[in-house]
Amino acid sequence: MRAHLLSAAHASRASSGTPVGRRRWMRLLLPASVILALALSWAAYERQFALIPALAAQVRFEVRLAEDRPAPGLRVARTATDGPVLYVHPEVVVNNDDIAQAWVVEDAAPQFGVAIRLLPAGAERMRQASEEHVGRRVAILIDGTVVMAPVVRSPLGESAVITGLLTREEAARIAEGMMLR
Repeated sequence: MRAHLLSAAHASRASSGTPVGRRRWMRLLLPASVILALALSWAAYERQFALIPALAAQVRFEVRLAEDRPAPGLRVARTATDGPVLYVHPEVVVNNDDIAQAWVVEDAAPQFGVAIRLLPAGAERMRQASEEHVGRRVAILIDGTVVMAPVVRSPLGESAVITGLLTREEAARIAEGMMLR
């Protein structure tokens, strides 16, 4: 009977705010407060370093083989200028994941371009695709729009320059956005 009375007294002290009850609450509150602190710290970190807007500014870069005439499986491509209508192949030869480096270059004052260097695997795919496409166009797309469609004169390699009527700010946005993954 005495043991039963002790355990009942112990239970009533635990729920009435005695040291035993406080320890139980501390065991529950401590992990919850740590999780809350981490969540608030991460939110402040994202705002401070603008991680969310940076991801939204990513530029989608693609190189696709292109044709001047329609054919089965090809799709009409939008162009940045009122140039000729192009028909692009559905397969992407290289994209953002294949870029090792991208930087702004001065084209002709006051115009700028974006130079890119491809990773070895992307450079090899570019070489193979362009080798079989000599005399025809290759389309360079930024955010789904063709910005250039040069005729392939010889197999392309690990580097290229995207030229056009770009300001320094536009070229910088494209170069930085290409590197985000």
